[in-house]
Amino acid sequence: MTGVWMTSATASSEERVPPAEAAAERRAPSPARPKIGLVCEITNGNLGNAAFEAATVQHILRYYPEAQLYVSSLDSVAAFSALKVELFPLNPDAERLGQKEARSPERGSGGSFLDTVEQVPVLGGVIRHAAHAAYRAWRIAENLVFWFRAARILRGFRLLILCGGGQLSDWWGGPWAHPYTLFMWSCLCRLLGTKLVVLNVAVEHVSSPLSRWFLTRVLRAASYRSFRDENSRRAVEEWGVPGPNHVYPDLAFSLAIPPRITTTTHSDRPIIGVSPMPYCDPRVWPVKDAAAYRKYLSILAQFSRALIDRGFAVMLLATQIRMDVRALRDLRDLIIDNDPTRAKWIIEPEIANVADFLGEMPKLELLVASRMHGLLLAQLVACPALAISYDDKCDALMAGLGLTEFCLDIQTVDEESLTARFDALRTARDKVTAQLQQRVAAYRDMLQNQYDQVFGTG
Repeated sequence: MTGVWMTSATASSEERVPPAEAAAERRAPSPARPKIGLVCEITNGNLGNAAFEAATVQHILRYYPEAQLYVSSLDSVAAFSALKVELFPLNPDAERLGQKEARSPERGSGGSFLDTVEQVPVLGGVIRHAAHAAYRAWRIAENLVFWFRAARILRGFRLLILCGGGQLSDWWGGPWAHPYTLFMWSCLCRLLGTKLVVLNVAVEHVSSPLSRWFLTRVLRAASYRSFRDENSRRAVEEWGVPGPNHVYPDLAFSLAIPPRITTTTHSDRPIIGVSPMPYCDPRVWPVKDAAAYRKYLSILAQFSRALIDRGFAVMLLATQIRMDVRALRDLRDLIIDNDPTRAKWIIEPEIANVADFLGEMPKLELLVASRMHGLLLAQLVACPALAISYDDKCDALMAGLGLTEFCLDIQTVDEESLTARFDALRTARDKVTAQLQQRVAAYRDMLQNQYDQVFGTG
């Protein structure tokens, strides 16, 4: 895929509009069909992002049933493949998302080229420096050209909606990654007269003053702003973004839930879900600490082995279906250790999308997870979850649901504290389930009110 691509997803994810027809539609959009764009995070396998994107699309179509919708993520479109949307590249790197191997977060899309150069022993320092300089110059030129391509995409849009989660972050790539990308789109909105709306975003790991400058300009350009938690609202107001700045729950709580399908579990034991993440894994995590990664997985493995010894089965689940694969594999090996009989009580379902994950939740007594969206998706369908929290956003989620007592710090957790909180959650399971049902229903009402406020006026 090259150039300004847009792919149509209709009733089946396998149906595609031929490029010539898609181009003709772009050249002559129906004036009766408003064009609305969603700038979402680069999903790259993240089921939480896929969930809030799908939820947003579902609700927008209730207000603009004839709208032509454009979504900036590539690999989450399956979550709403029954809805007619088109895709557009968020930045020059978006065209490379189809590659199987995730690119290095620190290097961006050019990592493989630079790695190749650096691994050739005969190249001296001068040549390597020249190669890096040439690459940087090419990236600058590529991004300048993309401004014109993005303007062509945005022309004629009624709304551009920046939505979901950790949009306000420079953790993956620094200020010239996502903060700069959002700044570019906000500038184009002003130039072209497109209304910019910011829905339920959050501030996460913004360490650079340049990032704050970019993101402040983005937020000031918006006609409406809401945030996922109070900490995010306070942070942006400290940056100098005046109110009104609203706070609402995560958009994924408004997702239309697919029908539950209960299938045979092939287990005679009660099942506990365990959803690890590659916390500090030097292979993929921005903060690289092999010892912290091993400690985290070791605690989960000891806990899982104890569950099996107590008569449970363990279901290993990924909610970042690209990044979590290695962590799942490493955890499975640690659980089995030198006792291959344990493998009989390890269940490993294939998770490819949000529906797959939600479909496993009715089989579980409880879920133990670290990723915020793993916790959220379980609780969306009233499956009680125990959090091993690595970030304030997980703490905020659990606090909002009234479940702070079932949220453990990933840096201080041990097998004893994990087991104690697990047993307490099991004891309180029915009460927690009823509490989740009430809180989620309230969150849905709150989000519906926001949709009415933002989109109901036309």
